[in-house]
This record gives sequence, structure tokens and C-alpha cells, in this order.
Amino acid sequence: MTDRLVLRLRARPADVSQARHAVVDYLGARGVSSIVVDDMELVTSELVTNAMVHGRRGSISVEVDAEDEVIVTVSNTGPARAIPPIEEWRAAAPLARSGRGLGIVRRLCDDVTVLAIDDTTVVVCRRRLPDSGGAR
Repeated sequence: MTDRLVLRLRARPADVSQARHAVVDYLGARGVSSIVVDDMELVTSELVTNAMVHGRRGSISVEVDAEDEVIVTVSNTGPARAIPPIEEWRAAAPLARSGRGLGIVRRLCDDVTVLAIDDTTVVVCRRRLPDSGGAR
């Protein structure tokens, strides 16, 4: 059985920080490169923030696995149709007030999948490890 990080958040602003710190601690303890840790911290922050802003009230789930690659999964109640198709995730214009998050996520991850499971949106982000795995 894989040791993974599992967080259940209540969709409060402080939860974004809690999720970021938990991901950094989890990945750092597994010897993941600091560059990958920093990138996945930002990915987590963007996905949890989007789940809070665009999802329905309720809980947000964050799961992270770093066995052979880093996989960050963020789930929330709400329709997946609120998320544009991944191929449209681009960097926002320099003066745009919002809209940067999904472009950042797409750029920092090797693969992103958005799933609609009943009334739950699930975003799965994968990032290869440069050394084929963290310290064991």
C-alpha cells in the first residue's frame, strides 16, 4: 500500500495555505527535488483556490502520491463543466485580473486530467520526477 497524503478541507481561505504547507512537507520528506516541490506547491494552491471559488460549498479533497511520479488530485463538489477544456488553459494577459491559475497548472504538470464523477469535479495532475523517484 502506498503512503500518500490525504487532506479533507472545509473550503475556507486558510485551507489554501494548509494544503500548500502539507504538500511541501509531504514531498520534502520523500526527498523530492525542491524545484518539483515548489512547482507542485503552486499547482496545489491554484487548484484548491479554484475549487473554493468555482465549486459549491462543501469539502475539498487533496491527495498527493510521490511513488514513481508526483500525482496531485483535487476534488470538490460542483460541475466539471465550469472548467474550460485543458487545451484552452493558457497564460492570462499581463493586465488580466484573474485567469492565470489553469495556465500555470498546465505549464508545470506533464499531464492534467479533469473528470466529472456524479456531482464532483476531480482534477488529476501528474509530474515526472527528474531522478525517477524520491528517496525511499
